[in-house]
Amino acid sequence: RRVATFAFDIMEGLRQVSQPDLHKLFQKNALLDVLGNEGQQIVVVGDTSTGKSTVINFLLGFPINFEAQGIGTRRPCVLTQVQKPGQKKVQFEGRFCKAGETLEVPLTEDPSDVARLVANANDHHHMHFFECLPMNCSVDEAYQQAFDHEPVYVKMFHEDFKY
Repeated sequence: RRVATFAFDIMEGLRQVSQPDLHKLFQKNALLDVLGNEGQQIVVVGDTSTGKSTVINFLLGFPINFEAQGIGTRRPCVLTQVQKPGQKKVQFEGRFCKAGETLEVPLTEDPSDVARLVANANDHHHMHFFECLPMNCSVDEAYQQAFDHEPVYVKMFHEDFKY
């Protein structure tokens, strides 16, 4: 309930976008499309354990991002919405590549398949997935400090995703 109220308060404070600003946004999105990005992109940043993944899951309506007590998400997760004409139910696919290993979720309608992929990519037991580890530390210390820059890529497909 607090997350819903927080999200509503944020939406209430947003200004109306002018037509010239909207046109600039469409031009920037077109450039991103040329560079290989699909769909809408939103960046969420904040301090550790402040609920970023929880808010994203709430906004998406699907529990895709990994949530945990303490540090949960240890790497970027790139979520992309792609318009797919005729697709009435949201479909998902995911991919993560690191240390010569590829984890993939083929096209599915079950968001829990993608959630497992994101959880596995963030699992500290897969230490070979993390380059950003402190030197000469115990496994427990490494667990607390394991982060990496290589993202997990998740695409969502539906006919109503418009950009």
